[in-house]
Amino acid sequence: MHYLKHYDNKYNFNHRLSGDSVDKLLAYPWPGNIRELQNVIENLVVTTLDHVIEPRHFPYQFFEEQSGSLQEVENFPLNFNERVKAYEKLLFTKAYYQNSSTYKVGKALGISQSKVMRLKKKYL
Repeated sequence: MHYLKHYDNKYNFNHRLSGDSVDKLLAYPWPGNIRELQNVIENLVVTTLDHVIEPRHFPYQFFEEQSGSLQEVENFPLNFNERVKAYEKLLFTKAYYQNSSTYKVGKALGISQSKVMRLKKKYL
């Protein structure tokens, strides 16, 4: 993929996409068009420490069917506490799918591993 090579060269990395990652990229509707694709690929390059980019490294919008979107949280007629819970779910789900362990999720969110386990049970 052109943009993967471009950003790997720019940041001095050497990534490849797994088959599932290619499928995920092809299935995504790309509402932001080519700029969104470029931004996603650049983000994946700079945030993925593994050599192979897997779907778990993808930003949260690739999992909207599971987590919703921030715009949905903001536009849905919820009271304050309901919005906070919806945003908590969104943040947790994003962190969960971008990290490979409950320890890393906790570290990314600044919460304990036991809290991660409670949120996992609550939201996933």
